[in-house]
Amino acid sequence: ERGRAAIQPTYTGWRYTYAPADSAEQFEVATLAYPLYLAWHATLTFHDRFAPIADRYARQVEKARELWQQLRSLPRVTCLLDTPPEAGLVAFTIADRDPQTIESALESQRIFIRSMPEPLCLRASVHYFTTSDEIDRLVEAIASV
Repeated sequence: ERGRAAIQPTYTGWRYTYAPADSAEQFEVATLAYPLYLAWHATLTFHDRFAPIADRYARQVEKARELWQQLRSLPRVTCLLDTPPEAGLVAFTIADRDPQTIESALESQRIFIRSMPEPLCLRASVHYFTTSDEIDRLVEAIASV
């Protein structure tokens, strides 16, 4: 704490103005991380090389529908949509269960979904690289809560 006021940055990059502050603002910087741009470009190139965007979207919708259909087969689960989702989000409720409690229970199994406040529900996100095994694991975990 005492020494913090005496510390002066030796290099801050461009787009940065050093202004001592007593808040978290003192740690803010605006230096662009060029290596991250290169990594981002490499990631997009990798994905485009193996699956064009239209194919990725179609697979994402296919996986969301797969999850939606399996969830609808569970007796206490109600999907918010009456028709298969058109994107990678599947929202649902479990009768007599608190969404936040379910979210925490699944997280302890390293299964990550979100509880949503409005409408009060759970939401699972799938992507084109989500596997059927991962969907099965989620559905099994939900069936057992």
